[in-house]
Order: sequence, then C-alpha cells, then structure tokens
Amino acid sequence: MIHKSLLCYYSPYFAAALNGSFKEAEENALKIDGGFRLEVVNLFFNWLYTQTIPETRSPEIRAILNRGIESKDFDVEWDMLMTGLYIFGDRYNVPKLRKDVMDKFYSKYELGDGTGLPYGVPSYGTVLKAFNGLPDNSKLCHFFVCIYGTKWDSGCDGASAEEIKARDEVPRIFLSKVMLKMGDVRKYNSQFDDEPPMPGLCAFHEHGPEATNACRKAQRVETAVSTAAERARMEAERAVAVETRRETMIKQAREKRLKTSNGS
Repeated sequence: MIHKSLLCYYSPYFAAALNGSFKEAEENALKIDGGFRLEVVNLFFNWLYTQTIPETRSPEIRAILNRGIESKDFDVEWDMLMTGLYIFGDRYNVPKLRKDVMDKFYSKYELGDGTGLPYGVPSYGTVLKAFNGLPDNSKLCHFFVCIYGTKWDSGCDGASAEEIKARDEVPRIFLSKVMLKMGDVRKYNSQFDDEPPMPGLCAFHEHGPEATNACRKAQRVETAVSTAAERARMEAERAVAVETRRETMIKQAREKRLKTSNGS
C-alpha cells in the first residue's frame, strides 16, 4: 500500500493511470513491470516518502545488497541499482527521481561522493544496462559518455574477465560517442595544455538553459545542507565510538580489579 497522491504528484504516468478511465483507476491498484528488481522498486517507494537517494556505502544500501563495506563488487552493485532506479524513473515518467539519481552519480564520479576522492569510471555492465534500458540521448547515457571520454584509460579495465566480456557487448553508439568525446579532450589538451573539466551538473539535468541559474543556486543550497548533514553524521559516529571505547576501558579495568582481588 502506498499513498496515491504521492505517486500522482511526482509521476504524470501514475496520475493518468490512477485518475483516468483505465482499469488501474477502477481497481485503485497497478502492476509494476516485472523487469525491475524488487530492491529498485523499494528504493523508489523510499524516495517517494523521504526524497533521498542512499549514499554509495550507506548502511541502507549495504543492507539491501547484503554486502560488507569492503566488498570488492559493492560499488558496481550500487551503480547497477541506481541505473535501474533511473530507468524506472524514465519508464514511469518520474522527472525528479531521474534528477536525484543523476545528482548522485555526478557526486560519486565527479565530486567524490562527499569524500573529495572521485571514483574512476562506471563498469561496462552499468553502461550496458543504461544503453539497453534508456534512449541513447538520455542524460544518464550522456553522463557515462562524458565520464569515459574524460577519465578512461586502459588501466580502468583491470583484469576482470567479466568486465572485458561486457566491454565487447557495449553498443556501438556508446563507443562512437566516447571516441568523439576523447577527440574533444585531445583538442582541448593541445590548445590549453590541461585536462578539460567535466561539464557542470546542469548539463545532465533535463531543464532548459533559462533555468540554469536557478538550478545552480539550488545546487549550492543542497550541497551546503548535505555537507552539514554529513558532518553531523560523522560527529555522531565519532561520539558513539568514543563512548564505546570508554565503556570498554571501564569494563576492562573492572575485570582487571576483580581478577586481582580474586588472586589475592
């Protein structure tokens, strides 16, 4: 069960289905495409009520994936989940969901997901999933092209047989767009003797040029709020760790006194 008003507010698709003359409106129920993982649908429901996308290695995502924080394929799984969520937002016409997922991808690969250490490039499997599930001109596909065009080198592939197989399967349109992007990068490099910057976040949003200034202002506010929240979270975790250490030391001291007392 989920609130109909939320679905209709964020999605014209759901609004038409649940408020029109379709069977869904009569039954007050609808069926989600079976091609989506249950985790993706649950992430969508969570987003509806919280307007948040879990961070890359957040406890929520680790619980969903049943992964430890050091799992070698954790980040690939996150990318696949987020790509599935973006495709869900495209399939069911949820513009703000697409924007929020896009912002998370940009934060991870260009800003470092709040850590200041940006990731390399998404996996070929992620790229393949995006190009198979979205129009070639979608903003997420454009983002993957830009990331590969500016950041990829042969060291990104590693020795994973699975990745090499996925590389052989990525569509030609992706490879041709990356090739053109790399040409622009080389031209920029020869002209300015520097690496070209990635396009700003607005380049991957679906609004027109007239909304760019308002979008950038909103981004600054969101970044400030997000940074403050992350600092508060880290301080809280640090306080818990300090208190845990203190309680451990007290317990150890008590046990030591008890052992000394029994020995005497």
